Amino acid sequence: RGEICIILGATGGVGIAAIEIAKALGAKVIACGGDDNKLKGCIKKGADYVINYKKNILRNELTRINIKEINVVIDMIGGQYSLDSVKSLKWNGRLIIVGFASGTIPDIPANRLLLKNASAMGLYWGELAYRKPKEIKKDFLKLGILYKKKLIKPSNHKIFKLRNASNALNYLLERKNIGKIVLQVN
Repeated sequence: RGEICIILGATGGVGIAAIEIAKALGAKVIACGGDDNKLKGCIKKGADYVINYKKNILRNELTRINIKEINVVIDMIGGQYSLDSVKSLKWNGRLIIVGFASGTIPDIPANRLLLKNASAMGLYWGELAYRKPKEIKKDFLKLGILYKKKLIKPSNHKIFKLRNASNALNYLLERKNIGKIVLQVN
């Protein structure tokens, strides 16, 4: 509650979910992506601000919206965007590494973490669910409460029949989606 959360890769399925959850928990949310039309969808999902990081320099845009430091970074992108966000971390800030959609794994400068007493941690959801199913169950129960209170409203961008899975994959590769793509069995 009350923290500032920046989400790198906010227009994908995990990013959209992160926006809703962060807002439901009372954070101020900055959604970052590379497509202005998709970023409009992030506003609809609750983002307070959006930044197109293909058109703008992240730190300059944070200054423009009068945000000096970030409490939490949820990073699905990696690369330079990740490095820029580390430079903006607040004292005791947290960088949560979820993926590297940019194709570049960043070398996170340890001195930046040290100077801000900040932490960086990876989140490998599938393996975590396998190793700690009871913790994941608790998380799902919390999400269920947020859903019942109508604080999160999960949605699917597009549904494909299972027999059209290759079309769904191409759709993802072409980055046409904002949010989740679902494969329907029947």
